[in-house]
Amino acid sequence: FTVLKTMLTAIVVGSIGIYAMLQAGLIGGLQVKSADLLMNGVGGLIFGVGMVLLGYCPGTALAAVGQGSRDAMVGIVGALVG
Repeated sequence: FTVLKTMLTAIVVGSIGIYAMLQAGLIGGLQVKSADLLMNGVGGLIFGVGMVLLGYCPGTALAAVGQGSRDAMVGIVGALVG
């Protein structure tokens, strides 16, 4: 549940921050962009296949690079090039 609690905390803090900035006039109105579902699906598929092939999610890959994992280094370089 650690990841779930971290993500929920980030969502709540981010929501409060955005609302506060809107009320203070620091940012303009926010508009939702239209989505191209096919492109989003293709991008998600490429991202998911890359995660499966690498064997790490992006956050743990960065942590593995910090520990000197060579396979994670290759994956991060691939992600940056992509």
